Amino acid sequence: MYKEVILPFLNYTKSNFSHLTGIKTIVKTKFLTEKKFYCSSSVEAYRTLRHGGEESALGAFLFLLKDDDTLWDIGSSIGLFSIFAADNVKQIHSFEPDPQIHKRCNENVTLNNLQNKITCHQIGIGEKPGEMQLNSDGIKGFSPSLSNLSRHSKTIDVKINSVDQLISEGLESPSVIKIDIEGAEILALRGAQSLLKSDNKPRLLFIELHPEFLTQFSSSTEEVLELLKSCSYQVLSSQKRDDQFHIIAIPQKD
Repeated sequence: MYKEVILPFLNYTKSNFSHLTGIKTIVKTKFLTEKKFYCSSSVEAYRTLRHGGEESALGAFLFLLKDDDTLWDIGSSIGLFSIFAADNVKQIHSFEPDPQIHKRCNENVTLNNLQNKITCHQIGIGEKPGEMQLNSDGIKGFSPSLSNLSRHSKTIDVKINSVDQLISEGLESPSVIKIDIEGAEILALRGAQSLLKSDNKPRLLFIELHPEFLTQFSSSTEEVLELLKSCSYQVLSSQKRDDQFHIIAIPQKD
């Protein structure tokens, strides 16, 4: 049985939350607007109160959204980007294949009364429909990945679909796509080429590139950038964070 406690901490240190294991806690955090999230470990507290260490990327992301945007949040995790973006867009589809993390995303959406704005889908986004093995230790572990990064102790079978297939099945086409899937970004982009080459292509792509993890898919940063170029996108900005890059890409002007 979980105990719910409201903790309005604005500053995170791991020691502050080392005692939270098994206690389902509501924390409040502010990034332009105040939102609430459930936490039951120091890992979740870091993802919420410290915004996963991605404050600058989150700020740029929110700044460029428009009221009439439809956002696809691919690799939504516990819903941080989706929930903060909800005030700035028309509709959001969030994709998270891990069952525990998907459940938490849904809980956080409900906690903020955003059920009419955000739809959480328990599927991964890849190159084509099917199933793949997801490396994950659930809600308290490292971010799940379709690649074998040797940092997870468990694997689970998860459903995968592609961007192009989901649109062909009737899901509303995105005007903005955010991708953060630990190296599998190349798979998501390969499965979205019909959309990215169409006249209805998204006006913004926010992609977290993982050069080291891309090698697990026999890919590279160069291949990602070349694929974007072949779809007539140009990189507007690139920001390094540790061993990752946050890039923003827009359609090339004629």
